[in-house]
Amino acid sequence: ICLNCHSTTANNNSANGFAIPALSSRDAETIYQQMVAFQQSPLPPNTTIMNRLLTTFNEDELKAIAEAVVNINGK
Repeated sequence: ICLNCHSTTANNNSANGFAIPALSSRDAETIYQQMVAFQQSPLPPNTTIMNRLLTTFNEDELKAIAEAVVNINGK
């Protein structure tokens, strides 16, 4: 799912006026912490899809996703 929006290259994407950062330069802990922040975010539902996508994942699943993203990037 992550790669549908996020780039695996150094290039950032954008959608609906929102910056979608590339994940290639991020480590697993940073990605995990950002997902937790989105999961706990009080942002209105239409601001980003991240808080809606992440609501059902537990801590272990978020860590596994972060590791998988880093492995896709070859780190």
